[in-house]
Amino acid sequence: MREGGGALLVITVIALVARLIQLNSDYWIDEISALQKSFRLPISGILSTFLGDTHHPLYAVFARISLVLFGEAPWSLRVPAVLFGVAAIPATYLVARLVTSRREALVASLIMALSYHHVWFSQNARGYTLIGLLALLSTWALVRMLEGSSWWMALYFAAFAALGAYTHLTMVFVAVGQAIVAAVTVARPEAGQPRVDWRVPMLGFGGAAFLTVMLYAPMLDQVVDFFVNRPSNLVGTSTPMWALVETIRVLLLGLGAAGVIPASVILVVGAIAARFMGRREQGGPRRDQKVIEAEYVVIEDARADDRTPSDENPRDK
Repeated sequence: MREGGGALLVITVIALVARLIQLNSDYWIDEISALQKSFRLPISGILSTFLGDTHHPLYAVFARISLVLFGEAPWSLRVPAVLFGVAAIPATYLVARLVTSRREALVASLIMALSYHHVWFSQNARGYTLIGLLALLSTWALVRMLEGSSWWMALYFAAFAALGAYTHLTMVFVAVGQAIVAAVTVARPEAGQPRVDWRVPMLGFGGAAFLTVMLYAPMLDQVVDFFVNRPSNLVGTSTPMWALVETIRVLLLGLGAAGVIPASVILVVGAIAARFMGRREQGGPRRDQKVIEAEYVVIEDARADDRTPSDENPRDK
């Protein structure tokens, strides 16, 4: 990362400045909820209380420390989010350098530094920038682990992935995708590349699972009870129509009225093409996996971008 030099440092400073502007603005609804239910608890209470699928335990620990050090204020609760968001800039450079040139990695870092949504969530006292940072670092460790069958990188991966899951359990979906990549790499190495020792990724993913369970151990019974015994209240909300409306709304927010029409056309045409190609290949009306994946991405993007500059924050996480 040293090769990023002064350019990367300047980009990181720009990211910091962008995230400090109006940092002390009024609380959002999800921040108020987190403050009342989590941040005001002692550390022992945070570590042993599961508040549901909107709970971000690891960020709550950092927010509690910041609250104790600086007092209770919007800016003090958001300081950890700012720091994690800024740290994501060199982390983006680190991951980009695995696959591209220094110049393109710097451009990627600059895009992240000025990203509207990334700046936005860097000013939210929640764990979104932390889980994003840990996803980047775990990806970097995964690639390095698979490139050299590195036991040390397996341990780094386990730590990053487990801390990501402790930030929010949606990190598990990232780890599943990474596990698929690792399995394919072990089973079918690229031509001319040495075969990966399967025990190395097993250590990485097994270690991540073990550490995650250990981190959640003080509240594990509550986690199991929440996901096994309580019905979801989103069944009537997360519908195809909801996904469509949210997608259009987010496109309007990010691209403006002029950009939403071509973006929507591309989305619809891509989904139709994927379905048509799937039917041709499989010779029947069976629902194509690519369409399922596209719909999942649309829904997750809509949920991730759901926070808008209005009087109330519609996010419930």
